[in-house]
Amino acid sequence: MDCYACHSKDFSKNDYETPEKSLGFFGGGNKLSDKEGNTIYSLNISPDENTGIGRWSGDEFVRALKSGIVPGNQPALRYPMVPYNNLTDKEAKAIYAYLRTVPKQNNKVERKVNE
Repeated sequence: MDCYACHSKDFSKNDYETPEKSLGFFGGGNKLSDKEGNTIYSLNISPDENTGIGRWSGDEFVRALKSGIVPGNQPALRYPMVPYNNLTDKEAKAIYAYLRTVPKQNNKVERKVNE
C-alpha cells in the first residue's frame, strides 16, 4: 500500500525512492478527482493532533479504513479511496501504528468539494 502517494502534498513532489522525503509526507492536500470529476484533496493522516489523525484511537482508525466512517460517525472515504474491508483488524492496526511514527504535518485540509 502506497498511502503516502495520495496522502502527501503533491504527486509531482513524491519521492518514490525515499517516500519520507515526499513533500508533506502523509499531511494531505494532494489534488484528486471524485467520481463526478470534482476536485477534492486528500486528507492529512499524519499524527498531528489538530489537523491529522493524532486524536484518533486505533479502533477509530480501523473503522475509518475498513468501513469509511470516521469519529463522530461521519463518512470519511470518497472516491478514489475505497474502504479496505479486506484488511484484517491486525493489518489495519499495524498501519495505524506505523502512521503514529511519521512526522506530524500541521496541514488543515477542508472536506468540501472544491473548484
